[in-house]
Amino acid sequence: MAPPEQRERFRAKVLEELVADGTGPREPRRQKCAATADRKPKAFPESDVKAARACFAKKDCDALFACLKPLMDKHMAKKRN
Repeated sequence: MAPPEQRERFRAKVLEELVADGTGPREPRRQKCAATADRKPKAFPESDVKAARACFAKKDCDALFACLKPLMDKHMAKKRN
């Protein structure tokens, strides 16, 4: 866990961003939102989508996360590269 001073700095930064993003003139906020919404999400391979759906059919949380972990690791490794 992060030291208390680091957590407090992070908390202050998040609160500052929340205020900046949630207040002020609407038009700049709308433009920022539109720019984010217009980004096309990266498609996942169909095989990974099917595997993830099979994982979500599991009723036990431990089994669900054990099933999803290889998929998450695979996609996080791609993101780091």
